[in-house]
Amino acid sequence: MDYESLNNAIVELYENLSEVINNLAEALGEIFGEMIKSLEEYTERQTKPKYKPVLSLVKPYKQPYLKVRARARTNI
Repeated sequence: MDYESLNNAIVELYENLSEVINNLAEALGEIFGEMIKSLEEYTERQTKPKYKPVLSLVKPYKQPYLKVRARARTNI
């Protein structure tokens, strides 16, 4: 029995198997990366508030605006 050729065949099989596993892991990583990215975009859209939060309920004072009506001018 030739142990050296058997050893070389086993080493070659393990190299091929590790290459296949590496390619599979890269493909799965890309798929899971796209899934996570789309999930993050979806949750970002869902958690975004619809309205701006109210910072203060106290409104600043504004000078009143007086309207001059048309009938008030006709009495002059």
